[in-house]
Amino acid sequence: MSIRKFIIVNIVVTCIIIFCASTVMAQTDFGKNCLQMAYDFKKLEKFNSHRQKIAKFYSRELRGLPLELPQVEPSSRHVFLRYTIKTEKAEELIHFSKERGVHLGDWYRPVIAPEGVDLKKVFYQAGSCPKAEKASAMSVNLPTHPKMTMEDAKRIVKVIRRFYGS
Repeated sequence: MSIRKFIIVNIVVTCIIIFCASTVMAQTDFGKNCLQMAYDFKKLEKFNSHRQKIAKFYSRELRGLPLELPQVEPSSRHVFLRYTIKTEKAEELIHFSKERGVHLGDWYRPVIAPEGVDLKKVFYQAGSCPKAEKASAMSVNLPTHPKMTMEDAKRIVKVIRRFYGS
């Protein structure tokens, strides 16, 4: 049995056991959610392949711009849940793109996530990790979600190229 099938079977079995073990759970959507999760897991490889195709397009089309693109070791396989680029002009690029109807992500902008966390409560002192703070300030995330089309990716690249005058 492949590891993928093993995981799917375990998810389904675990959900069924939990679902059947409690009448409270039986009165909720828990069982339905578990089965939906198992079904979505079957589509995971398709989603990952789609994300990789979009990422490969971004890498090819954005090469040569003053951006730091993600680097992937030849021996590894990255699924690109996010395609994070780094630029000294992150805020400006996000704003420029948004004005043109392209929403780029800033999910990794705060050095401690989620944004708004009381840094004192997590014992973080601003300036204590300057490299992480710089990396987060430079991060811009390009979408790779499963419903995204290559036309969407082309539009994003076009806007980014326009931002850099290319």
